[in-house]
Amino acid sequence: DHVKSSALRKMEANKAKGVANGGGANTDTTTAPEELVPTWFTPESILDGIHIFRVHDESEQTCTLYNLPQFLQEQEEKGKPVKILVVDSLAFHYRVASSINSSNKGNFLSTTTSLTRMAAFLQELASEFDLAVLALNHLTNKLDKDSTGAGGMKLVPALGESWAHSVTSRLMVDFYHRHVPNGASPGGVMGEVRTCSLIKSPHKPNGTACFMITDKGIRGLPPQFIQQAEEAKRARLN
Repeated sequence: DHVKSSALRKMEANKAKGVANGGGANTDTTTAPEELVPTWFTPESILDGIHIFRVHDESEQTCTLYNLPQFLQEQEEKGKPVKILVVDSLAFHYRVASSINSSNKGNFLSTTTSLTRMAAFLQELASEFDLAVLALNHLTNKLDKDSTGAGGMKLVPALGESWAHSVTSRLMVDFYHRHVPNGASPGGVMGEVRTCSLIKSPHKPNGTACFMITDKGIRGLPPQFIQQAEEAKRARLN
């Protein structure tokens, strides 16, 4: 039903665009929204294309990732190539291993070396099989001292600077700490606003987008939402 409603919204948007550009609107109403959706596009077919590997520690995670080329090759031979690899999360098992062996100074060097090799391997995997790799990191608190010696806490990526320099692009997902009133969001749904910020990219400028997760999926918010929210915040502070 969500796919059909999306197809219907796309049809209406195309009609509106045609009128705005000076062209005649497409008044053909004989095509039903469900006819725009391929017959194979079903919940079952989507789930059949999702493969999950559950790992329980750093060794299992490393072994699973390094054995992926064989699995990806088999999927290509079946005519069902994998187009995205999600590691959720890459940081968790490394952080657990570091906390257990926190007294061993050599463990930190070993973790850094392992992460550097993993980043190079994942980049090679993405290039060889033409897929996107999404590796989730964590945030952790770090003591931040200014020039006066006063200290404060700030959030930093848990895997450190070496991993940050190894990845091609970085996205930061966060809560906007604000609720959207009824009618202001797509469909008038009340909910928490999230932000996705592009922190690093080889060919795209930095930017932030607002979105919500609703029962109908991920829905974006108008670009002016952040500006309006910031203006309201400044007015309250003044």
